[in-house]
Amino acid sequence: MKAVITLGCNGRQDEGFHFCSSVSNIIVDLEKIAHTEGYKNLVIYLDKVPKIFDNPCFVSHTISNAIYKIYEMGYLSEVNYKFVAHFYDMHKRCGLILKAEVKSG
Repeated sequence: MKAVITLGCNGRQDEGFHFCSSVSNIIVDLEKIAHTEGYKNLVIYLDKVPKIFDNPCFVSHTISNAIYKIYEMGYLSEVNYKFVAHFYDMHKRCGLILKAEVKSG
């Protein structure tokens, strides 16, 4: 599948003071892992639980569970999992977004 899973935020401001202007990071490239044993199970999970192939997911606990599932299945290294967890903590007040995006090119 020529798609990536991204974790981002809506951005945050309060009374004109900008804390974050919105940011997004690729956490999994589905095309690069298509040959792996757990790929089908991951795609099924992402389709049934956060349902990111239909619409972005904005529910924090569902996003948190999906991130852990991706890590648990071995698609995030320990270092990248820590980066993603830190991003999650830093941007949860911005409004988190987990989504699937078609790869360009």
